[in-house]
Amino acid sequence: MKTKSLVTAVTFLTLTTLSTTLAAKLVWDSLVGVVDAKILQVISDGAGGCGCVALLGGTLYQVTHFNGKGVSVFNTMWSTNDCIDSPQLIGCSKKGMSFELHLTNGPLLFTIDAKGNATTQQTAFSVLDTPCSNQFQQCYYDAKGFFVERVSLTSGDKYLQRYSY
Repeated sequence: MKTKSLVTAVTFLTLTTLSTTLAAKLVWDSLVGVVDAKILQVISDGAGGCGCVALLGGTLYQVTHFNGKGVSVFNTMWSTNDCIDSPQLIGCSKKGMSFELHLTNGPLLFTIDAKGNATTQQTAFSVLDTPCSNQFQQCYYDAKGFFVERVSLTSGDKYLQRYSY
């Protein structure tokens, strides 16, 4: 009888330890937009942060780079009236991100460094129209965790959350 109780206790302890070890843990929770915001694209930077494109209220596009602590190091917006389509993230890493914006007067290529400094370049053609492009790429995860969109049930505000494995 003691052996059966001991085996049951060890099994329970092992399962409890595994379940707490394997559970995802919230790392950060950052506001993306209020009420009518729609998250269009997320690309992990591989270091706990990400690039994010959102449509705010149907009238503004927003591009944000969140660092590994969920702090916005770059955030900019454009009116949908000035854009042919939504901004597209090309790549994102802890060193920065790149994205393309199709304005009515032509495409712009943006490169953002880790401190949020932007460099823009007018291009004669869309980078995303090339055969090697990663148009509409989504990457909601990396080796250390993943991202989830959270909607507040009381306000309707949209948040981006980072969880670690």
